[in-house]
Amino acid sequence: MINWDEFEHIHVIRKLKEVISKWWNVDVFFGDDRGNLKIIEKGMKREFSNPIVGLLMSRDEGYEKLSEFVHSTITELRKSQEKDLVRPWLPHLNTSSFPIVIDGEFMGGVICVGYFREGITEGQKKELSKELAKFNVPHAEVEHAIHKIKVLDKEQLPYFAELSDLVSQEISTLHKEISVREDRISELNKELGVR
Repeated sequence: MINWDEFEHIHVIRKLKEVISKWWNVDVFFGDDRGNLKIIEKGMKREFSNPIVGLLMSRDEGYEKLSEFVHSTITELRKSQEKDLVRPWLPHLNTSSFPIVIDGEFMGGVICVGYFREGITEGQKKELSKELAKFNVPHAEVEHAIHKIKVLDKEQLPYFAELSDLVSQEISTLHKEISVREDRISELNKELGVR
């Protein structure tokens, strides 16, 4: 079983999230094996790198929309066995998701939210703007947020995917190391008990 709260405090994971955030204004979320959004709760005050995520997460409906998306993404990640699942959260606002697999068992995923792909048109941005209007976000804030979304070109996407996947790999590695350490401690305790 994964202790999800622990990962917010692990230096390597925190730094990877910072880099992803600073370079691409993308927020990193976690989902467990049942598709539950982890570490963040409804109504929780938090800074978001992605301006659209920030606008929506300040509203209950936005949190629900992200929770539903994480659930469906985790379900699809589990079924597809893909290493990198790219899909839109909102019209033309893309996400990349990576499975967390420990000892061959699917444990959840890392979901990176909030970028445009190369070739995004003004018409597509307007579609996103219309979707955001359904959340009663003021038009000026929507336009400002859309303007701040990064466009990842075909040269940036592999670097983005590699760094994002590294978060899931680090979680897997850390969990394995913790398990090995706990097993070793258990063995030593048994040895001490025999003496």
